[in-house]
Amino acid sequence: MTTSTTLLTSSWPPVRVPVTAEAVRGISDWSHWVIKPSDTASHGGLIAGAYPGHKDPAQHKLLIRHLIQTVGVSVFVNLIETDQLPRFTPYIDLAKEAAVSTTTKTTSKEDIHFIPFPIVDSRVHTDPAQVLKICLDIIELVKQGKIIYVHCWGGHGRTGTLISIILGIVYDLDGDQALELNGKLHDLRKITNGIPSPETDVQLKQVREVLNKYHAENKKQKI
Repeated sequence: MTTSTTLLTSSWPPVRVPVTAEAVRGISDWSHWVIKPSDTASHGGLIAGAYPGHKDPAQHKLLIRHLIQTVGVSVFVNLIETDQLPRFTPYIDLAKEAAVSTTTKTTSKEDIHFIPFPIVDSRVHTDPAQVLKICLDIIELVKQGKIIYVHCWGGHGRTGTLISIILGIVYDLDGDQALELNGKLHDLRKITNGIPSPETDVQLKQVREVLNKYHAENKKQKI
């Protein structure tokens, strides 16, 4: 039985897109692989998920160590708005600590990067140009071999918006196709709480608009 599909674009190496629950899962119950690292390709990986934390301090520490030392995450993209952050157990210092003792390519605190991109819960970033820029930046980091963890609170709406745009760029998909692929990957998580990805009409609209403009500009450049 086929468990993945290889999709190609002219500027992207072959990437195996996970299409089964077994292939998508394995990071945590509330996250999934979007682009999975491959032993036969030089690209890194992309994970979409909920806030990487746990109410129990011991479990919280284990989760962060797992992401850094086992999965190999070296970049965290945080979409939670600044005034929400005090509600969550911090992970930055733990991630830096975990990097010091890891046996993966990440070997020091300096190798762990944290990128804030605040978006209001259930909404979208107000500047589509900045949305496109961070999506392109994430793609470039994956091309460089980094493993990226993109998260908001639950990892559904704000995260799904960016991930859908990234999928549309990487695999040359229009808005609806990108949303469909994102939703398929998201729904293979062990726990979704029945929440779709993205969550709201305004998020769906931004995915379509950003990708429409991106593909239109690319088409002009090729003429």
